[in-house]
Amino acid sequence: MPTLAALEAPSLWIFGGEDHSMPTGWTLDRLDSLRAAGRPIRTLVYDDADHGILLFEEADGERTLTGYAPGYFAAMVAWLHGDRGQSPPR
Repeated sequence: MPTLAALEAPSLWIFGGEDHSMPTGWTLDRLDSLRAAGRPIRTLVYDDADHGILLFEEADGERTLTGYAPGYFAAMVAWLHGDRGQSPPR
């Protein structure tokens, strides 16, 4: 994590809480420690979303994607327009 520890530019990290392709909890723990050390990191978690912040329905062990999580694109646009607010508690 030396590269992230040296990060000075604000960054937004967005996760799906139901992402099976990456360790969301592990990554959030590392980002929380970097934020506590003063790095300008903001995180957002969409609890019911898979990777790509996609919602899904699950039947017979298969996921069918149904669309993007509400607010996902608006959150990205707001951040790009300067909303560097605090990460919500998780």
